[in-house]
Amino acid sequence: MQTVTYCKSWHGGDPGSRHALGTLQQFRPKLAARGFGGDAVDILVDALDNPDFHVAGRLLCSTSGSAA
Repeated sequence: MQTVTYCKSWHGGDPGSRHALGTLQQFRPKLAARGFGGDAVDILVDALDNPDFHVAGRLLCSTSGSAA
């Protein structure tokens, strides 16, 4: 059995951050409806465009093996 782990990270303004930014903007109304204030979203929007901000993606684990 073998497990491989992978995680990608980006700086603000990189393609991965822009993807996260688009998703954040798409869900802004739902976040606001659940109490996540507009000011907090704006701070995150600014961070996702700031090259000094570092974003880590989700950790992906893949395990493979065979039955003996």
